[in-house]
Amino acid sequence: MATIKRKTLMGKKLSFTLTLVFILFASSSALWADISITGTVQQPLILSLRDLENHQSLTVRFSEITAEGHSSRGEVYYRGVPLKALLEMACIDKEAGADFSKPIDLAILVKNKAGIQVVLSWGEVMDRNPSEVILALSATKNAPNAKAETGSEGLEHQTGFPKLVIASDMYADRSLNDVRSIEVLNVTSKLSFTKAKTLSAPETVFTGAIKNPFTLKDLSGFHRVETEVRQWGGGKENQSLKKFSGVPLRTLLDKAGIAHDTNTVFLISAADGYRCLFSYGEVYMNLLGERIIIADTLDNRPLDKGGKFEFVAPDEPSSGRWIKSVSKIEVMKLKPAPAFYIISAGCGDASLITLDAVSYMAKADAVICSDDLKKRFSRFIGDKPVLFDVMPYIEKVFKKNNPKLPSEERSKLLKEKKDKAGAMVRELLNKGQSIAFLEYGDPTLFTTGIWWIRKYLKDEEIKIVPGVSSFNGANAAIAKDTTCKGAVILSAPWALKSNEGLIKSAAEQGATLALFMGLEDLPNLMPLFQKYYADTAPVAVVYYAGYAEKEKVIRTTLKEVPKIVAKEPEKFMGVLYIGGCLENDVKGYHFN
Repeated sequence: MATIKRKTLMGKKLSFTLTLVFILFASSSALWADISITGTVQQPLILSLRDLENHQSLTVRFSEITAEGHSSRGEVYYRGVPLKALLEMACIDKEAGADFSKPIDLAILVKNKAGIQVVLSWGEVMDRNPSEVILALSATKNAPNAKAETGSEGLEHQTGFPKLVIASDMYADRSLNDVRSIEVLNVTSKLSFTKAKTLSAPETVFTGAIKNPFTLKDLSGFHRVETEVRQWGGGKENQSLKKFSGVPLRTLLDKAGIAHDTNTVFLISAADGYRCLFSYGEVYMNLLGERIIIADTLDNRPLDKGGKFEFVAPDEPSSGRWIKSVSKIEVMKLKPAPAFYIISAGCGDASLITLDAVSYMAKADAVICSDDLKKRFSRFIGDKPVLFDVMPYIEKVFKKNNPKLPSEERSKLLKEKKDKAGAMVRELLNKGQSIAFLEYGDPTLFTTGIWWIRKYLKDEEIKIVPGVSSFNGANAAIAKDTTCKGAVILSAPWALKSNEGLIKSAAEQGATLALFMGLEDLPNLMPLFQKYYADTAPVAVVYYAGYAEKEKVIRTTLKEVPKIVAKEPEKFMGVLYIGGCLENDVKGYHFN
């Protein structure tokens, strides 16, 4: 027998790519101030107010007046961090292999503590002056002897920080207090792009979230405007002055009957799939939005290079978001439907959580998890309400917690509690809120019992986020490919008791047999194992797979394993392997 104890993080090949997410998580501050940056980024971030304070800040002057004429405090000086700088830290990046690699069709969703969301485009944040969009950390009223307002003191009307301030907007409708999450969204991931030498688009279709879809064939009947543009780009080093004539985009969108909503974006596409995205705020809340046009003439001559119309944004720093041969303008409302996320929290230490798990936790408005997971992932959960712990709803645990209740009464009480919890979940989903359930290990492998809640959910509301299970962790601990002979049988004790053929097949075929949660049942299973395996068959037991400080691997034989397991204090957190790829195991192998 050989015993392996490890003091370092297990399975480096499992955790190497995952540890990146923790590089910027070290600092701490009040949880209410934490914000997340997730989505189409290489490096998801969780940043506290203190983290933001450590960044270089700037000050902008902004008028707190809404489009309806309401004013909360008049003109205010806000000091904060450019959103552009934070997104650069997160490294906005499309998926590898995307046929349209330019980020100009990405949207940025900003959500606050109350669940209110506004949408910006990549172009208005990343391709413009950094001072135009900031996360404000303090504010000073534009008045003599005014004092700075911080998180809880100052101006007459309290501001919640961090606060999204878009200084280029005419109105404060997109300003957002108590920002909690920022998600970079690829809204066009399913669209294709094939670069063409020549383009042909004799008309432009207006479609999507509009009341009056129509096809634009000519601009007759519309009020025309002219604009002179000093344009960079197009492969030329020198700038050129051009004069376009056409119709304001606002005019055409109003004809289409759009809903005036700060969660709306406009996707403008060429015939070959080249595209860009503009936000509602850019078009309707920025003075420069008046100058965005659909043009049909250039320098007093009709456009004649394959497309009848060109999308012209004259105040863009470059022509990257200009679209020639416009074939479609799609109006999209980016208000995600509420969802129930079943998320893998990993099988052990917090380092085994995946980037996807972090991203989906950020999207949730409420959480279901154990006290242990709440403490372990408090940085990601922040001030989101934890609805309940699912463990007491598992029948075995409920029976243990209520030993004196008769069976029938206990079942009735458990059903009542589940109905109450399910009703709570249903109510939040109906209100448009998303919920994250944190599951130990992988949610689809020997779960703790969340699946009872499915009766209260719609299938389309469920999203499973996979992760590292104890099986993955234990495989890394024994340093073996458990499928080296072509197969591995993964089973719970009750399945082996009711299907002896699984054991027989594994032994005869040389497949590895992996037993979950079977340490207590080992004495009852030994007669079955000994019926098909020799006493010398190799066995490995991994205790606390994925827990760096607790994990222990025991390598022994089938004959010796009952005595060894009986001496160990832990009777549940273990994965047991028999035969298969354990043959010729390396004795005394240690991890450094």
